[in-house]
Amino acid sequence: MKDAELVSGETIAIDGTKIRANNSKKNNYNPKKIERHLAYISRQTEQYIAELEQNDQSDRQAEIKQIQEKINRLQAGKLKYEALASQIEKTGATQVSTTDTDARSLLIHGQVVEVAYNIQTAVDSKHSLVVATHTINQNDRNALSGIATEAKENLQLENTTILADKGYHNARQLSECKEAGITTIVAQQETVNSNAHGTTEAYLVTSSPTTRKQTPTLVRKAKRFRPKADGTTKQEITPPTSLKNIEPLLAKTAR
Repeated sequence: MKDAELVSGETIAIDGTKIRANNSKKNNYNPKKIERHLAYISRQTEQYIAELEQNDQSDRQAEIKQIQEKINRLQAGKLKYEALASQIEKTGATQVSTTDTDARSLLIHGQVVEVAYNIQTAVDSKHSLVVATHTINQNDRNALSGIATEAKENLQLENTTILADKGYHNARQLSECKEAGITTIVAQQETVNSNAHGTTEAYLVTSSPTTRKQTPTLVRKAKRFRPKADGTTKQEITPPTSLKNIEPLLAKTAR
């Protein structure tokens, strides 16, 4: 393409696209998730054994059979999770997917997480033609030098300039690009400065400075997530805080 003057190779833009894999979040495991499952199995097994002893004394054969079946299912699940934990330990991976084995749990946007792939693409600035592409199973933060070097080699360039968004801003990756003769123009990560109470000014919603004391203004509700027994998360909404409780905070942020 360079011989045909379809690309210049002077400036190349890089970005990534997340593609959902054929693997549910339920079938993606990390050490903490496996630990939660094993702890749940241990608690349930102890409970069923206690029930088994009670029914054994009263000679309730039907109930004993049902409880024994539940214990057997729990033990089968325990073997499954122990095997997954052993696989993670041996490979040194941070997670494992049981259906689409190469897919990984990736942050898509904000707090949205999906089991996906990340397709990296490099586009030349002259006619917006793709000059390099490959698929990875990690986020953009550790992907810049790989796709930038690939684009440079494909076009047989001595040096080039790379453009990327803040998701690629990583000191180690920028250093590797510099060593490879690649100039990088990458947006910096935003730093959010919170006050001593952990609340930024943007989260304070007030009607009017003159009516703060008369009107109990509310603070935006905060989202929290806690793990459930099945490994998923449940969203909780913290109750709003009245202006009376944050008046000192308002005065501090106003300065």
